[in-house]
Amino acid sequence: MFSLEKLTNKSIIIAFFLAGTLMPAFAFSNDGNGKVTTPAANNVGIGYLAPRGKLDVNGDLFVDDATIEGTFTLNGSVIVAGDLVTAASSINSLTDVDTATASPSAGQALVWNGTNSEWEPGTVAITSDNDEAFSVHKSSSQTINTTAEVVTWETSLFDTTSAGFDFSNNRFLPSVAGKYQINACGFWNGSTTWNEFRIYKNGVSHKRGTYNVTGTSYTNCVSGLVEMNGSTDYIEIYGRSSGGSLNQASSLTFFDGHLVASAPATTLGDLTDIDTATITPSDGQALVWNGTNSEWEPGTVTADYNGTNLSVLQHKVVPYHPG
Repeated sequence: MFSLEKLTNKSIIIAFFLAGTLMPAFAFSNDGNGKVTTPAANNVGIGYLAPRGKLDVNGDLFVDDATIEGTFTLNGSVIVAGDLVTAASSINSLTDVDTATASPSAGQALVWNGTNSEWEPGTVAITSDNDEAFSVHKSSSQTINTTAEVVTWETSLFDTTSAGFDFSNNRFLPSVAGKYQINACGFWNGSTTWNEFRIYKNGVSHKRGTYNVTGTSYTNCVSGLVEMNGSTDYIEIYGRSSGGSLNQASSLTFFDGHLVASAPATTLGDLTDIDTATITPSDGQALVWNGTNSEWEPGTVTADYNGTNLSVLQHKVVPYHPG
């Protein structure tokens, strides 16, 4: 049995009796707000007898303006005149992120896979600096007596260091911090009873190799592990003798070194593919990939108005105005 009652001059309620109890079913209100409610579940169905949500529409829905706060589920298609910006509820639901093929593990980050054009869980690769190496030698003789003086170097056999060997000052000034194996040998000519080759760090004797000899030709070498800060520390080779000259033979008088272990990165700026020195980061910026320089730089994230990529920052439904 149905009952139609007028509650006020602005409201009408439709109800039915169930086991002798009046059950409100649907109410129309004209209180100035245009409300349409169902008192029992507060769900409204248009074209549905059992609405599944606060508003359940079976058919076309035209919206002039709406802002969605919460979950928006769409089964079917939507026509939008203008821009539609949406937000995914999790990283996993973004179209350019794949966490299904390889599940992330502790300590991993999202790493770009250029082949698949997507972000995937992985370990961040830090470019190795262990190719920092050089070898130089003399190409002219040099007379050195009892007063220690810097050995001059004229020719490079190879040099893969970032900074390059400083021939103008006859020193190695690395731009990568770490521990370096340093070696130097000198072939002496002339009458002498002793000679020395020394590794100088920042103008101070650091390691020394002394050789007492009898004769007119002999070789003296020095080697050691030296820690460098990658900015101001430099290495020179000094020599002195009781009387003699260094031979220019490249295989006998040389100075070389290579990076054994780079210093661990303590900040993002220490990583070789991140540049925070050229552009100082400001509040709200993120690391943005610069394909031209092949490095990450501080920048502003560009929103993706297709609403499917990692860069989506907000969500909104814009008006649709049918033609």
